[in-house]
Amino acid sequence: MSVILTVFVTSLAAYALSRLRFRGRGAVLALVLGGLLIPSQVLVVPWFREFGSLGLLNTYWSVILPALPSVVAVFVFKQFFDGLPKELEESARLDWASFWTIYSRIIMPLARPAVSAVAIFTMVVTWNDLLWPLIALTNPDIMTVPVGVATASGSYTARYADVMAGSILGALPLVLLFLFFQRHVVEGIVGTGLKG
Repeated sequence: MSVILTVFVTSLAAYALSRLRFRGRGAVLALVLGGLLIPSQVLVVPWFREFGSLGLLNTYWSVILPALPSVVAVFVFKQFFDGLPKELEESARLDWASFWTIYSRIIMPLARPAVSAVAIFTMVVTWNDLLWPLIALTNPDIMTVPVGVATASGSYTARYADVMAGSILGALPLVLLFLFFQRHVVEGIVGTGLKG
């Protein structure tokens, strides 16, 4: 769920930053890129207070929502959109296509490499996140795999066989995902650096 929402939200933000001309666009872009300087560990206390006040702690939403404002995803999408020719959008506007139609029917189908790269990276980051789910989730039924592996070894004892088995089973889906979509990830990353 967080992968789908992150791709949707960040691609819309990146498309607006790439194609729309508005006052303060440079400041917004600088603010977004300045987000690269803020580690997610700094945001743990504000997230905890905010999700606690909204009653979202110990729910799936407390793990899904922090992944949405991915600065890296916005940057990857923006660079990819900057490389697409503007003539495609101009010809669509001549046919009376709306902003949403251009985005959904022209731009996003062309951005499949960037979508797959962002989706894979978001999946890896959210799957491997330990600190925030360890703080936000206390119900064992909804704990993530890294939290389950971390709780398998206690404070005074370590069940190494359980920890190793959990680590391998936790890493296996990511390895398979990357092996199947490796070509798309490479195309997406290479495509962000090319200007057309």
